[in-house]
Amino acid sequence: MLNDEKKKRIESLSTDEMLFEINLGHRSRFQRDKFAYLKTCYQKRLEEKKQSSSKQNMATNETSDKDKIFLSYSWKNSAIADYLDILFKTKNITLNRDVRDVEYRQSIKKFMKQIRSSDFCLVVISEDYLKSINCMFEVTEFLKEKNYKDRILPLVQKDANIFDIKGINIYIKFWQDKFIELKKSSSDIDELNRIETINELKKIENIQRNIGDFLSIISDMKTIIFDNEIDVTDFNKIYSVINPNDSFLGEHHDVDGFFLLNVPRTLISKVFTWMAKESKGYTFELNNAKIYTKNEIDQKVNGDAFQAEWFCKKYAAIPINELAIKLGQNYIPYDHRFLEILRKHRNKIVGNTAIHLTKEEIEQYG
Repeated sequence: MLNDEKKKRIESLSTDEMLFEINLGHRSRFQRDKFAYLKTCYQKRLEEKKQSSSKQNMATNETSDKDKIFLSYSWKNSAIADYLDILFKTKNITLNRDVRDVEYRQSIKKFMKQIRSSDFCLVVISEDYLKSINCMFEVTEFLKEKNYKDRILPLVQKDANIFDIKGINIYIKFWQDKFIELKKSSSDIDELNRIETINELKKIENIQRNIGDFLSIISDMKTIIFDNEIDVTDFNKIYSVINPNDSFLGEHHDVDGFFLLNVPRTLISKVFTWMAKESKGYTFELNNAKIYTKNEIDQKVNGDAFQAEWFCKKYAAIPINELAIKLGQNYIPYDHRFLEILRKHRNKIVGNTAIHLTKEEIEQYG
């Protein structure tokens, strides 16, 4: 049985610290009955946060509806959609998309009608998208709104080739050929058995009638052009269009200081883990990270040789105004795209510039 003192010690941990210890598993400082109690406390903490968030959302919904952001994409570009989903979740935004929102036995057609009620629509335009009946149906639904230009942001893959008339003509011809092919294949089918085919032909006819105008309009709109994948820089551009007044870390642009990244904890938790402001603990959120002066960092690096070596393995001091703000968000998953930003500017980092340790070093410095 745990005594009250041990229980209070566990209960005093932050949610981030609890999760970190749970991820350590058998290497956690809390074992057996203490580890079981730790997990119980963590689940309770999550439930409390969930209930608090639910109450807050209910209160918010009474005064105003939260903006709905719809993501339109080809299923062949699911990897791009998944990554956008992850990035928006770091901003506490859940995208409306078919994978999550089409429930069992719910008609996809009914779901696609919902995009017209969305406040904003992100459209991942690729060659696969422009040759998909479902995707083009989504777009033609959205185009029925009078103010759609103010509510749509095209994310255009470079190889889509939509910015010249030859490229546009390729897609117009594709849908013309599709219409002729389907009409010809159904010519010998009895009228009563052609209902589904007729509905499909109506869709294709609508697409081929609108796709030229749609692509011409898109080429004149503000667009985000990306290569094969969306990266963090692309996302920051996207987010600045949707929420122009929400500039992350804007107040830190002129701060000549450092955030301190705990490398072993980051590698274990798979989330960037920072020294926290008002305690000796850690946080996953940059907004709650402690700011260190250059003098404080210099003292850690230039002091005792053993302590300096220990610091340069365990920590990476990230300059705020030169580098941390480039990360562009508050909660940062341990992902190669974010790591690439840091590693491109590793000459500005003090300490563990590679943001990497071996398994043995994680054990030693964790």
